Amino acid sequence: MQKTSIEINNLVTGYKSSKKNVVVSENISAVVYSHELTCLLGPNGAGKSTLLRTIAGFQPALSGNIEIDGLDIKSYKSKSLARLVSVVLTDNSSIKNMSVFDVVAMGRAPYTGFWGKLSPNDKSVITKSLEWVGISELKDRKMQTLSDGEKQKVMIAKAIAQDTPIIFMDEPTAFLDYTSKIQIMLLLHRLAKSLHKTIFISTHDLEHALQVADHIWMLDKNLGLQTGSPEDLTAMGLIDEYFNRDGITYDKEHCTFNIDHETSREVVVYGDKSSLQYRLCCRALVRNGIQPVDDRDDVVKVYVPGDGTYRLIEKGVEVYNVERIEFLVGTVVPTIVKNQISAIREAANMTQYE
Repeated sequence: MQKTSIEINNLVTGYKSSKKNVVVSENISAVVYSHELTCLLGPNGAGKSTLLRTIAGFQPALSGNIEIDGLDIKSYKSKSLARLVSVVLTDNSSIKNMSVFDVVAMGRAPYTGFWGKLSPNDKSVITKSLEWVGISELKDRKMQTLSDGEKQKVMIAKAIAQDTPIIFMDEPTAFLDYTSKIQIMLLLHRLAKSLHKTIFISTHDLEHALQVADHIWMLDKNLGLQTGSPEDLTAMGLIDEYFNRDGITYDKEHCTFNIDHETSREVVVYGDKSSLQYRLCCRALVRNGIQPVDDRDDVVKVYVPGDGTYRLIEKGVEVYNVERIEFLVGTVVPTIVKNQISAIREAANMTQYE
């Protein structure tokens, strides 16, 4: 049975002003399960960051209840909450002239007392946290010398060193390159399972979340909040409802999104349809506005035998044989146009000078 770590009921998030309350999201009821990676998804302006800060106790709710480990969040004192919840925010660029070890050591603040002196146990926890995240070799480096991905790993190590069962993160993969985004998402999932952490993050990395997260929260101003595993939300058609847009198609089997390219021409493509070369050639043609079609009696055809070559066939004769798709694509449209013009001239019985 899944154990509930966080439960929210009828939550209304927003800001209080002297004149009125500004509501960002409302009627939010859901649970976060223990030892899982839960990703909060939604478009800009949906209220993801506000919801995360409210659940983490950074700002008060306008109404509703938040329970962490069965207790109302308002019943926790600051020190108790700091031993229960750690938070990683997006912007860590202001941390300079501190070593990686010292930054991670800040995670031990709830345990070190007034003077902040590290005990042998504290130092052991810091070292293990660095090892878990895979940045032990960076421990003496200054923060300003690190890449964005390395800085984010340092902040994750700091949260692990805080030794809380629950970790909140606001856009942990923001500003990272593609490879670093994947590494961070896989790291968070591994930490949730191996260290039995409950990790809740807001993110714009929709595809990565759908492929890595245990649970998804989808938040939208008009559609509200829906939660579930990526597979269940896909089977129910909710991913399409929340995220499908013109020009985008959701691949339900692989939990990924595909771009729909407009095509204005067709060309016959035949050969080894099971080969990677065939599929990539068709993909490149579609991207360039050319729709591959099955074999028929056309003047211009593309032959992909699956041996690493790409061949252009004109009137049954091979006129082009290359080993790179980009060279083939550049010749397809001119060849089609040339033959179309030739056919028009012949139909009109025009001479070569007309």
